[in-house]
Amino acid sequence: MTTGPHGTIQIDNKKYTGRIGILPLGHSIFFYPENRTSSFDFKISVRPMPASALVRDSNLMQTGFYYSVQGTDIGTISEGPAGHISSITFTQTITEFILSLQYKRDFLHMNLSGRTSDHSSRMERDGPDVSTTEIQTSSSTFEAEIFIPPESIASALKLTDQERYDLYEKLEKIQSQ
Repeated sequence: MTTGPHGTIQIDNKKYTGRIGILPLGHSIFFYPENRTSSFDFKISVRPMPASALVRDSNLMQTGFYYSVQGTDIGTISEGPAGHISSITFTQTITEFILSLQYKRDFLHMNLSGRTSDHSSRMERDGPDVSTTEIQTSSSTFEAEIFIPPESIASALKLTDQERYDLYEKLEKIQSQ
């Protein structure tokens, strides 16, 4: 049995299946592959999206709900080798995303999909020759399908003690229906 968030992240033709890391920071949420065996890494961040917005009232959690966001500064996709002294990271700006959620008896199902701008991307070089270059790119599409077992939801979303208590009250109400 898989514990913790797991599923699939796909950016254009790059696909990862396995454990998914979720890192809520303020009004942003980052999604990334956990335990990667290669040095190539990527992450998707979306905003404004506080983690508490993902655990709504019990009726909405059971029937499902979604957020559809468009804008010029609503997230990024970063790709690049991790842990190298002279790494290059490409960053694309997300211009639209849809995040849907539904609680089913055995898991919270999340689906995130969207598109980046077809304008320029940032290429950053670390190491002794730190530099940033704007390069022209075409738009990318992305999708993340994530399943979180009930016992892992609060820790995966880094909920406060009160949010954790409220969540488990909601889940108990759903289970008793």
